[in-house]
Amino acid sequence: MANRSSTQLELLLLSFFVLGLAVSLAIAYMDEPVYPERVAVTLVVTPRPKPTETATVDWWSRTKLAEHELAKLPGLPAVSLGGASKSNGYQASQPISFEILSCPAENVRISKILTVNRPGWWNVSGTAAINNFWYWKVELSVDGTAWMVLHSGQSPVTNGLLLEFLTTTVKRGTYQLRLMAVNKQGNYPEPCVVKIRI
Repeated sequence: MANRSSTQLELLLLSFFVLGLAVSLAIAYMDEPVYPERVAVTLVVTPRPKPTETATVDWWSRTKLAEHELAKLPGLPAVSLGGASKSNGYQASQPISFEILSCPAENVRISKILTVNRPGWWNVSGTAAINNFWYWKVELSVDGTAWMVLHSGQSPVTNGLLLEFLTTTVKRGTYQLRLMAVNKQGNYPEPCVVKIRI
């Protein structure tokens, strides 16, 4: 009798095992991924992009201001054989005269412009030191409406060099030079504007 119940138990366990195996196979069959049809892939070869061009000597002719004002470069500056270089007709280390159009703030001021010992170069000096200082910039314009930034700085300047200006990068003529200092709120006192002749 014990032998018979042991056999029935083994059959019952075997039945559960077979049933579990069948269920496992059914679940595995249902989870089998469905593969899509194979699609032909065509490789497209695109040409390598050309390297970007390096800046050319007339890069400023592409700027908005340059289109009508800075179209041509002037000729080479004259150099005297007596040893003193000239900068657009001025001797080196000589002051360049300028007319102050508006310069009401003492802490935003262009104070002097001098030639240097390199032909065509001017040193523009002055002060740009306002309260809560953020940055300053020097700009150039022909008519006082379209301004082109020549240089900017993020440190205040007091009676010091603001800009080394290569005057041969613009056509000869009359220009306005503007110094503006901006505070950290984006506000600025009235800029200093002077008239220069190159």
